[in-house]
Amino acid sequence: MKIKRNRIIIDKTANSVFVQVVDISGKTVLGKKYKFELGKKPVESAKEFGVNFGGLMIKSIGKSPYYYDRKNKVYHGSIKTFAEGLREAGIEI
Repeated sequence: MKIKRNRIIIDKTANSVFVQVVDISGKTVLGKKYKFELGKKPVESAKEFGVNFGGLMIKSIGKSPYYYDRKNKVYHGSIKTFAEGLREAGIEI
């Protein structure tokens, strides 16, 4: 039996990251797009965005456990550091 959880869906392009939180019923609760800064590496920017987005999630939704859906992207680079930023903010993945 599968345990149903809210999902954090991440989609990454070369210039930006788009993240949304979808609840069990399939409704988007929170979504945000972040464009990488020119002077920084995308990995550093993704971690900062993860910490900020995690804080926003805690304020609006809560700390309940989430499923991290990365859409068949490799758990590496910006996708990995974004997840680390979420964990640093207190989100359970």
